[in-house]
Amino acid sequence: MATLAFRNVAQAALFELELKGQLSDGHWENSRPTDHWRAWCEATVVVDPTNVGRDFDVKRDSYAFASKDMLAVIGDRMMRYVRIAIAMGLDWAKKLDPLTDLDGRVVVPDSKLTGEYWDQKRAAISVLNVGSIAIITEDEHIFSRKQLVRELHDMKEIIKIWRKP
Repeated sequence: MATLAFRNVAQAALFELELKGQLSDGHWENSRPTDHWRAWCEATVVVDPTNVGRDFDVKRDSYAFASKDMLAVIGDRMMRYVRIAIAMGLDWAKKLDPLTDLDGRVVVPDSKLTGEYWDQKRAAISVLNVGSIAIITEDEHIFSRKQLVRELHDMKEIIKIWRKP
């Protein structure tokens, strides 16, 4: 099993909830080699501050995670994902991911959306106070843009490190 370990939940959330998608079909989708993203997206992401890095081969390990062009488009959404992960845990951030809009705000699925999938999403979010989540996603005290850039720079270096088994 390929494992990629980061220092903290913020980094794990950024990679799981945003950067995997940017590698495969977002910011770097047309980068060479064409399948550079595959190993990254198949890896299991963990938090292990004492043993960061990866234990698998990749075709590319250099990405400008803190690119100003990319952050101008998705920086706010990235911060909202991290704020949820810090306040509620990475598992909840993953559960809420399909319920976030393009700006990273959590929305309750409209009752017009029918079927088991949407019923499960409404049931999952029904135990939460959506108003509280909205407050969390906007709270710069939880995670700021300066922290975002710092974490992304650190992640750029972490993905180059070979992790001890």
